[in-house]
Amino acid sequence: MKVFLLFLLFSPSLSDPIDFEVFIRCDRSIPYWCADLTVYEADDYRSAVLITQMFCTSDASKNFVYDPIYPHDGVSLQYEFNYQLRHNCTSNGKRECIQPEIAIDASVDGRHSVPFYIKAYNTGSSKCRNVGMGPEQDA
Repeated sequence: MKVFLLFLLFSPSLSDPIDFEVFIRCDRSIPYWCADLTVYEADDYRSAVLITQMFCTSDASKNFVYDPIYPHDGVSLQYEFNYQLRHNCTSNGKRECIQPEIAIDASVDGRHSVPFYIKAYNTGSSKCRNVGMGPEQDA
């Protein structure tokens, strides 16, 4: 019985799939813009990068639907998913960074869909936290 409990405690959890969809809206006044998207499982000490996507477009919006991902998070009962978007969808052409403070929670049990709807136009700050480095380190 003790061996079984130790196995449960130290074995990585086997998760069900997570479906991600990301919709990014710019503005029709911006003729061409580019962005770097990172979707990650947010942890206090080290975040796990799940998706990276770089793109440029002349469209006012961009939509991505990704194949299911099976993240692993040790013994946690839920995931905390977040994103970082570095973009130049701005009226002055400067690059900005959008990285929400609050993540989206999803249980490790059962299939879940995680949508991110991002209004990029003139939104963000000049600094981004380094994904995978913990919340206290800025880039």
